[in-house]
Amino acid sequence: MLGQSETLSSRRSVVVLAMLSITLGMLLAPQRWEMDSLAVAHGAADLHEFVAGRKSVPLDLGAFAPFQYLTGLIAVVANKFGIPVPIFGLWIALNMASLGVLSVLFFCAGTHASGNSGVGFMTAVVAVAGPLMAYSASTFNEPLAALVVCCFVALACRGRNGWAAVFFFVAGLTKEISVPLLLPMWIAAALLPQNRAAKRHRLLLPALMLASSAAVIGSHAAFNLLRFESWRNTNYLTPELLVSNWNWRGEYAAALWISPNGGALIFWPVLTIAMLLCFARGMACKATRASSVLASCGLLILTFGLASWAVPFGWWCWGPRLMLPWLAGFFMLALHIAPPTDAMRALAARRVPWRVITIFVCIAALPHFTQMYDLAAVADFFAESRRAPAAIESAEQMHAKVSHLAWRHTPFQLLIPLRSLLDPKVAALAALHVFGLVLLLVEARRSCRRGVG
Repeated sequence: MLGQSETLSSRRSVVVLAMLSITLGMLLAPQRWEMDSLAVAHGAADLHEFVAGRKSVPLDLGAFAPFQYLTGLIAVVANKFGIPVPIFGLWIALNMASLGVLSVLFFCAGTHASGNSGVGFMTAVVAVAGPLMAYSASTFNEPLAALVVCCFVALACRGRNGWAAVFFFVAGLTKEISVPLLLPMWIAAALLPQNRAAKRHRLLLPALMLASSAAVIGSHAAFNLLRFESWRNTNYLTPELLVSNWNWRGEYAAALWISPNGGALIFWPVLTIAMLLCFARGMACKATRASSVLASCGLLILTFGLASWAVPFGWWCWGPRLMLPWLAGFFMLALHIAPPTDAMRALAARRVPWRVITIFVCIAALPHFTQMYDLAAVADFFAESRRAPAAIESAEQMHAKVSHLAWRHTPFQLLIPLRSLLDPKVAALAALHVFGLVLLLVEARRSCRRGVG
């Protein structure tokens, strides 16, 4: 009994040391604010003035989704009451906290779905070894949006449909294309064997889905009326920003997954490979086939929805920014559909070259970590394309520019921030980050070999 207690204490110490190593690099990273966030900050102030009755419609809010304006209102209201809360600092703090909570949520989901904490540690690594790490020190809200989407999926998969409806609404406010993505997730979760057997919410669930979808769509329409005096987002739906050529859509759809300068498989390979393997495994099982098919349909909607827009990656950004929260959500769903227990058994039996996996994960994580410290990396990548999309004279010019950036631009975007490793401080912090990842992966392997949670 004493030996087990010492072993448990040792495991906890290793995990704490790993998380401290990873967290330190995030906290010491220089904070960056994005130009879009400046518009959102002004919009949040205008929104407060409108609520106070000092402004009338149309408001100059910009074209972005309501979610970040609402988080910005926290700082605006606090400052009105004499509490100094810098709005950009608030957004960055929320992102850092969200990435930490998301890694814990991935750990809990992986552990619960597989019954082994080794899988939990591996899924926790997925969160901190991908592009969300780069956005944790940014005012873009991808980590916070990813957390909200994953909370919704986790609740839906556990059959907590009341709370799932609440997080459906909150996640729905992060993007105007959210409802066609969230609904397949919810239905896929409802069709999981453990939820299909529960009959108590069978009649209530369709009503919750309908009400939640109506609330999200109505909120976006009302927000658009405040700024455009139209229920539609007349900025994003201008013909110049919509792709009507199906050849271009097909190219953008492929680019979102495999292009060297923004593809999900390139920028987040650990998550993408694990997610697709889980869905494939789910399709092979009759009990989870329907959920896997629906989840795959959701991924197709995400892919071709973004490919129908002239700037599918999110324009001036790091990697496939617009996909990231949804990829995290679909990964969470994949863990519940078909947890990677086969991988756990392979690790336990030493059929997988563990050193190769560790090296692969660490190499994949390094560009995202160093990007936090290279404030000029994204700007240098877009140095030849500084004009905003609206300034492009024709759809052909826009396509040529995006196609070049996605497929042919060199040096590749992932490689640019690695130059910051020449700075001894960044190199030391990067080594510490890698050390934390290795500790988590070692603990994952130990847990898999023990076969205990």
